[in-house]
Amino acid sequence: MNSGNVKNAANTTSTIRSQRTVFVQGSFDLFHFGHLRLLEECAKLGALLIVGINTDELYRDYKDKEPVIPFQYRERIIAAIRYVHKTCPICRFSPLYWLKRNKPDVYVICEEWKDTKQKEIAFMRSIKKKVVVLPYLNPVSSTEIKRQIAENYIKHNAQYCAECHKKL
Repeated sequence: MNSGNVKNAANTTSTIRSQRTVFVQGSFDLFHFGHLRLLEECAKLGALLIVGINTDELYRDYKDKEPVIPFQYRERIIAAIRYVHKTCPICRFSPLYWLKRNKPDVYVICEEWKDTKQKEIAFMRSIKKKVVVLPYLNPVSSTEIKRQIAENYIKHNAQYCAECHKKL
């Protein structure tokens, strides 16, 4: 297990072949309970959990907005989780280049991303490696958290402004 230090996963799978390696990718912006459950489930699938974390550039490219938490802090948060052994930056929407280079024993994807990861699934199956598709584990999402924060902020400010105007 790691001690909270960010660790690079380059060549990890080639140096630790006696352990079953598991790879999962995500943005992990506004880390929440659903993220924790995902990592817990991934950890059950092998001895070494490697988490690919989408860089800020990738996040902007596919979500068309800025992450709330910058990459270097998201990576530190993920690295500090006891289930996670290694982290690595993911710069492209498809982690296919990483999978081809490192060949983990298990590739985990969430059900909602299955349709966009067909090339990765085909590659892993072609080299006789396992693909695990996890169901959506929690109805909480970073996007929903952001929406609720904005909604509560607007509601609070509207009430505050109404109270201020009453006093005048």
